[in-house]
Amino acid sequence: MTKINVGLLGLGTVGKGVATIVARQSPQLASAGLKITRAAVRTITPERQAHFPDIKLTTDAFQIVNDPEIQIIVEAIGGIDLPYALIQQALRNGKHVITANKDLIATHGQALTALAASQHVALNYEAAVMGSIPILRTLNTSFAGDTITSLAGIANGTSNFILSQMARGRSYQGALADAQQKGFAEADPTNDVEGLDASYKLLILCRLAFGLDATLASIHRQGITTLTAADFAAAKHFGCTIKPLIRAIRRGNQLSLTVAPALVPNTNPLSHVDDEFNAIELTSTNTKSLVLIGPGAGSLPTANAVVADLQAVAHDIRGHQTPTIAAQVLLTAEALELKTPQLVVLDTDLSITGAAIADHLGLSCVTYQHNNELTLLSPAVTDETIDTWRATLNRLKHVKVQHVLPVFNPDGRAHQTQLQNLTTTSETESQSF
Repeated sequence: MTKINVGLLGLGTVGKGVATIVARQSPQLASAGLKITRAAVRTITPERQAHFPDIKLTTDAFQIVNDPEIQIIVEAIGGIDLPYALIQQALRNGKHVITANKDLIATHGQALTALAASQHVALNYEAAVMGSIPILRTLNTSFAGDTITSLAGIANGTSNFILSQMARGRSYQGALADAQQKGFAEADPTNDVEGLDASYKLLILCRLAFGLDATLASIHRQGITTLTAADFAAAKHFGCTIKPLIRAIRRGNQLSLTVAPALVPNTNPLSHVDDEFNAIELTSTNTKSLVLIGPGAGSLPTANAVVADLQAVAHDIRGHQTPTIAAQVLLTAEALELKTPQLVVLDTDLSITGAAIADHLGLSCVTYQHNNELTLLSPAVTDETIDTWRATLNRLKHVKVQHVLPVFNPDGRAHQTQLQNLTTTSETESQSF
């Protein structure tokens, strides 16, 4: 069998995992006839070359994308500008491209998609969104006769690991240090803990799930760095846990998009997805609810998604088939404002009661006190109402708004029963304010 030559850009965490899996040559993968012949690295050392004796290493990535013997390029170097230039060149040279780069696909995915389609080559990026979970392939193949109305999930393994540790009693800084030691968090974790990484993934998911192109600015984004033990105590009190959720709800061509730590009722399957695991829940007309769970971080889980793309491309090459390019035609998404129950978290000196604050805001809600942190579980309200509350509360003496956390509401409809379910068991336990 004639081999299909693969050029690998990057031999870091993901690239090394890809090389390891391909070298194993499992029976199913062996039938694809894939061979990694060249790899681009930042520096070539004797140890690295000895570890990959059958792969020719170079520090010039453009040599690989311009090599006429290579048919598939796997990009695993990260960043935006250099990978964008390399992938453009590869596509223009008629090479199929697989990437795990969500920043690049979220930013330049449409331009690259158009270029790949014009060259009749593949542009696959399963590993860019949820690690080992085959969500993009599921969206491309399993909903042809169905309409997805919403999606929600955990798309960042770093944030989920940190919040899972905090739910077990660790501080934020302690949980972050653990994540970094285990390789789940970068030395600079900003993109993960501030929700930017998950936001890029949400944009990609919206293109494939809804055929809608949204902007980063349209996402209501909130990080996890301000969370404390008191937040988890309040969440537990209300029968919930806190998870770093992405959420998209569709109404026609409108989208409501959120990336934030949210209270997830313990009855929802997403509440039990812990540590570095990712998950996504799709709600659709026919299927109703579909949940996928799997590792979202680590070398081999992510590399496994890359290799699945490699096998699919190899199948097309050997079958002389033109690859199917996803999300070629998109409509521009419009903003959708929805009401959601919220947990308003305040720092007080105990001189003001929850009842007084609720009365000042003109609302009826359930409150919970943990040390100096006072929380109010509100009915479903809009973001505009929350902004008004913030301004009002920040004018009060002895009160500071720490943050406002949404309560997960899968379909975005303001069901009073959801709030009632959360408050019924807690009302008898809440302090009387």
